[in-house]
Amino acid sequence: MKIAYIAPDDWQEGIMPALEKLGYAVVKEVDEDCDLIYGNSITQMPRIWEAHKKYPNIPLINYVWDLYSWALERKREDEYDYDSYKELCQESKEIWVPSKAVQKSLEDYWNMESIVLKSFIPTIPYPDTKPQGYAFQALRMNPDANMDWFERGCKETGMPYKMTDPNEPLPEEKYRPLLAHSSFLVSPIYEMSTGGLFLMEGAIFEKPILASNSPYMGAIEYFGDTIAYFQWDDFEDFKDKLLGMWTGKIQTDVERAKKKVEEMTPENMAREIDERLKSW
Repeated sequence: MKIAYIAPDDWQEGIMPALEKLGYAVVKEVDEDCDLIYGNSITQMPRIWEAHKKYPNIPLINYVWDLYSWALERKREDEYDYDSYKELCQESKEIWVPSKAVQKSLEDYWNMESIVLKSFIPTIPYPDTKPQGYAFQALRMNPDANMDWFERGCKETGMPYKMTDPNEPLPEEKYRPLLAHSSFLVSPIYEMSTGGLFLMEGAIFEKPILASNSPYMGAIEYFGDTIAYFQWDDFEDFKDKLLGMWTGKIQTDVERAKKKVEEMTPENMAREIDERLKSW
């Protein structure tokens, strides 16, 4: 089978050699010999639409990373065109998603069915991961209902904290020390497809994690009972859990969390894709 894989030019290309090892031919541009168009990310929507319109008879799959209520109801000025993306998804033979949280979003917001295929996660080692006494959050700013909870909770409890500035993206050489030297990680928001890439990166460093237990939070599926959770709609519970993480009253299984991330490889994802395609 020849797959046209339309994805960002970044770590997501790691799936290509893994699929090739299983016997697939994987190319970046579609042609008439392709058996499948695999669109990965709304950021590539113009390219995916172009490929689909040029070759409408080639089956199309879209891997939908996320679908957030705020992107539909409280759109930012530069928001992606989700109406067009919905139409593109409707043209798909199947929709694949990284978690049950995104699957639920598609069901609730677009009345669409999807298949969960958990993503692989890139991990980069760092030589010094000794905690330096602060909680850390690394999320892009968005209109999520709980977006300000981390900073509010830390200020109200007097807890030392650091967070990335959404207006000034950090280069890797500044971001990685912040992550590596944190005491624990926090992802308090209501909707997040995987919980946040920084959680996976930090889990490799055996950082304890606190996340929302929202049904739209993918961290639950990726980490299970290896991390701590707070009641997503209870700010006081969030503050209590923050303090519990800080004092050590709440303990998490950092070794098992690390093992879960180590298992999120391109090879494992490729095997799931292979199984799915062979089931058609």
